[in-house]
Amino acid sequence: MQWRAAAPGLGLSILARNQLFVQLSTLVVGSTFIGTGFQRVSSSFLQKYIRWPKSCNNLAFIIGCSSSIIWAGGGLSITHRAMGDVGSLGLALWAGALYMLCFACVTQQWQVYILNAVLLGPQALAFPAISAIKSRLVAEHEQGLLQGALTTGKSIAECIGPILFGFLFEAFSRPFEGDSGDSGHSQFASRCLCCASWFQQNFTFSYGFNHRIPILIAFLLCLPLLCLTAVIPQKLANFEQQLLDRTVNIEMENLEAEDVSLLDPSQRDKLL
Repeated sequence: MQWRAAAPGLGLSILARNQLFVQLSTLVVGSTFIGTGFQRVSSSFLQKYIRWPKSCNNLAFIIGCSSSIIWAGGGLSITHRAMGDVGSLGLALWAGALYMLCFACVTQQWQVYILNAVLLGPQALAFPAISAIKSRLVAEHEQGLLQGALTTGKSIAECIGPILFGFLFEAFSRPFEGDSGDSGHSQFASRCLCCASWFQQNFTFSYGFNHRIPILIAFLLCLPLLCLTAVIPQKLANFEQQLLDRTVNIEMENLEAEDVSLLDPSQRDKLL
């Protein structure tokens, strides 16, 4: 591997090597962006709108970890045999999207416990499924390059997701106060706040719908990723078939070259 490929940021070009790489990197980076943003919103939502003491948070964490361990230990092998790597990844993304949709409707603590027990565990299948798919896309000497590029993309998404979703949560949670005239806000931020305030004025529900909008946005952003998982199996099969054909052709060329080298010089010149 050349030294330029190991430099920070330069190895990201491998994520755009072909359409399959672009789709896979979109799934990884997109799901990370949505997941970290949702975590930021969900913790603020529970603390601000639902009675959520530290004991409830600890219990929800224990339930979620137990569910993840069960799925990672026993469910991984079952789903892999039944649906394959891409199917396991699709199940994890579906569980995450359904978790966000149901989370937008919670009003009691026990509802969060049920969601963590039922839908949080299957999301643990995403990482091993992506790792297995990744190992089939590139040669052994490029495994580190691809992993580094995906890690860089995930790190960027982990930085942007909480910031953007946190801004949305604050925008839809604050009461409408009109134009404050604060020159410190950027023009883009001011327009976003005005849009959120207009939505609050015209579409406010009695049971408090506005502060759930960022959670629903996270769910809606999951839908394109779910559609993307539907086309990846065929793309992956075509890609692996191309690799197989290429390998067979190389082996045939090597065999032909070996057969020619065994001939005496006069016969070899006639064939060449």
